[in-house]
Amino acid sequence: MVGAIALLPQVRFDYNLLNMQDQKGEAVQAFRKLLADTEHSPWHAVVLANDHKETERLASRLAELPHSKPIVEHKDARSEAMSRYGLNERQSTKDLIQ
Repeated sequence: MVGAIALLPQVRFDYNLLNMQDQKGEAVQAFRKLLADTEHSPWHAVVLANDHKETERLASRLAELPHSKPIVEHKDARSEAMSRYGLNERQSTKDLIQ
């Protein structure tokens, strides 16, 4: 018991789920290759905007960040969603959630 308590400060937790997988597995090796390739990184982010002006503002701010390329804008996604769910311009996209 005393030995276990003495070793407690050396215990580390690795929160990276990739490191908990079999490192020799084909999927883990393929994912690590994708991580090394900045042009085809598997990491991505999705940012929603209320209008075209906000989309352009956010896209320009994101483009300034390191490692945030490419930026893909789906400008028609809002109008497509609004027509799909029968919303008009006065209604908020928050109405989609309700």
